[in-house]
Amino acid sequence: MAAICAMAQWACAAEAPPDAGTNTATDTATPPSTTDEVIESTRESVRSTVEWLASGIDKRFGDKPFSDGGKVSDGQIGLSFLNREGHSSHANVRFNARLRLPNLSKIPYLFVGNDDARDVVTDQPDHRPLKDVVRERNTTNNSFFAGLGLLMAKSIDVRLGFRGGLKPYAQARLRHGWQITDYDWLEARETLFYTIQDRAGSTTALEFRHAFAPDLALRWLNATTITQHVPHPAWNSSLGLFKSFGQEKVFGVELQHSGSEDNNKVTTNDIGLVTSWEQPLHKNVLGQIQLGHFWSKTSLMSERDGQWAFGATVLLEF
Repeated sequence: MAAICAMAQWACAAEAPPDAGTNTATDTATPPSTTDEVIESTRESVRSTVEWLASGIDKRFGDKPFSDGGKVSDGQIGLSFLNREGHSSHANVRFNARLRLPNLSKIPYLFVGNDDARDVVTDQPDHRPLKDVVRERNTTNNSFFAGLGLLMAKSIDVRLGFRGGLKPYAQARLRHGWQITDYDWLEARETLFYTIQDRAGSTTALEFRHAFAPDLALRWLNATTITQHVPHPAWNSSLGLFKSFGQEKVFGVELQHSGSEDNNKVTTNDIGLVTSWEQPLHKNVLGQIQLGHFWSKTSLMSERDGQWAFGATVLLEF
């Protein structure tokens, strides 16, 4: 979801909110509504829980209190509802946050979350609800993960962590971007990773963006993953057009293609057309709905099977 907002921010300048000073009416204090109170209470509860978890981890490494420089940043928790024609519906809860611990001040950051373990380990770009539907995931694929991040250079970072069941993994990521013209941006990313199951693996991602107008942009995103355990590529590709309507309201249309191979034969192959709409629902709350139609095949000889899919996500930032 954040990728759509990033596209809109890159393609156009954000609209400035009305200046409160220009309002000639007499300002009166408006008491918070019940909705405001519920959302803020939920946000504070989630943040307090993550801070409590961070404080508990931190005190194991020293005597400094968490209040002495401790910080929770980039916190997000989301609830997604996913449905694909011919399959059962399911809901998904995901969260991510970065932690700064006073007793581990020499470590740039720690991370914690609950998400699709496979995507976390292989560092797949652009997590999107309908991609979950295409790949027929369910909530059992999600697991808790945590670890530490090291910034080796401006464009290189290393992650060491654990995912569900205390399964260790390691990542090293190199990222570099080029501003080709005032309207074109190219970014390349190479992630090397290691797990006990996969052994060594890599994900190569390439993203191209072009701004047609201040409020209209195109994005082409490609990613390929290969491992020693499965030495055949799995790929994801999307070509999308995004239109901003200001105030973080974005409409998108994307052509998506994903697949994998086994022994040089295509085992899964999905082509889909997806429309999406994203907008703020409230302060610190974003909403997104997606509707798509996909044509799938499970072998070279099978016919493509058309199916509708729907996804809805509510994201709370804390």
